[in-house]
Order: sequence, then structure tokens, then C-alpha cells
Amino acid sequence: MPMLRRQHTRAYLCLLLVLVPCCGFQHYMADEEAQLLLQIKSAWGDPPVLAEWNASASAAHCIFGRLNKLQDLDLSENNLTGHLVVDGFAAVSLKMIYLGDNNLSGIIPDFFGRLENLTDLILYNNNFCGEIPASITRLPSLSYLDLENNRFNGTLPPELGKHSLYLAGVSVGNNDLTGAIPEGLCNGGNLYSFSASSNRLNGSIPAGLANCAALIKLNLGSNQLSGQVR
Repeated sequence: MPMLRRQHTRAYLCLLLVLVPCCGFQHYMADEEAQLLLQIKSAWGDPPVLAEWNASASAAHCIFGRLNKLQDLDLSENNLTGHLVVDGFAAVSLKMIYLGDNNLSGIIPDFFGRLENLTDLILYNNNFCGEIPASITRLPSLSYLDLENNRFNGTLPPELGKHSLYLAGVSVGNNDLTGAIPEGLCNGGNLYSFSASSNRLNGSIPAGLANCAALIKLNLGSNQLSGQVR
């Protein structure tokens, strides 16, 4: 969704690959970390952008060991395939995850719900499936959630918005979601965009959303909503 694609200073992985040769002498990093990152690369279909991730590279351990400081991850608009593989040592500092416009599949790892610093989770235009993890609703810093154009099913987590008081934009259109719209989406008073078109949502528009003063964009077309418009 274009309005969620913000310009910001990003710590691109390609930048890491340029800088790490200077620290190739550091051999104290665990082999297990190197193997995990190679598994991630393989699960994503060995994309060219990660070509330098290999076990024979002199700086391989340094690359892997320093990922625990990574804050912004942007691999959007590539040809990544496979499932997301997440491990705490690499993800603990992540604030922004941009993986939109790829061919990733599988479920969203429940571990994402433990990334307390995460503000942006952008996964639009992929082939993710399954239910949206309820753990995501407990992220205190979450501002933007874009899961549009995937194959998610089940309901929107009922707690969405209740614990994320900075939540400003939610886009879940063109999935296979059912059930009610969460009542607490605008609990923080910052929600300005909610798009959930082309699903099978039912019930009425909750009062909390209808009375959201910050809301400037609401797209609920092509659902099964009922009740009065107030």
C-alpha cells in the first residue's frame, strides 16, 4: 500500500556486506549463527542481493554476528521465495521490516510478537497464509502493519490496537479474513488509515472506529458488513 511506504534512513544489508571485510579477523562468532543465516538465505531462494552470504567468505562470521544490531531491514521488491526464518539473536533490535513485493510464503513467525521495538511490519504482495498471529497485537511500538495482497485467513486479532497505542496505519485488504473488525483499533487515537477491502469481514463497524477522530482513510469495500452507518 503506497501510503505506508515511507522514506527513511535504512541500514541496508548490502551496506553491511560492503563494510564487514574490515572485521573479518573476528573469529569468535559462533558457527551456529553462520549456519542459521545460510539457512535463511536458502529458504529465501538464494537471492542475488545476498550472494556474499557464504560459508567460505572470510568475513562470514562477522556478518552473522553483527546482525543483532540491525534495526531496519528492507528487502522489498525482489524475488525472494520460501518461508520466513527468524531467530532472536538476529532480530532483537529490529524496528522496521520491509519485505513487500516478493514471493515469500508460509506463516508469519509468532516470534515477531516479541520484537518490542518493531514499528513497521510491511509484508504486502506476497503469498503468506494462515492466521495473523495474536502476538503481533502486543507490540507496544507498532505503527504500521501492511499485510495487503496475501492469503491470510481467520479473523483479525481482537486485541489489535489495544496495546499498540501508536498504531497509525493498518492495511489487510485482499486476503480471506472473516469475523468482526476489532473494537480497539483506534484506542491510541492515532489511526489515520484502515484498509480491509476484499475480505469476508462481517458484523457492524465498531463504535471505536466510527468515532476515530484521526481517521482520514477507511476502505472496507467488498466485505459482508451489516448494520447501520452512523
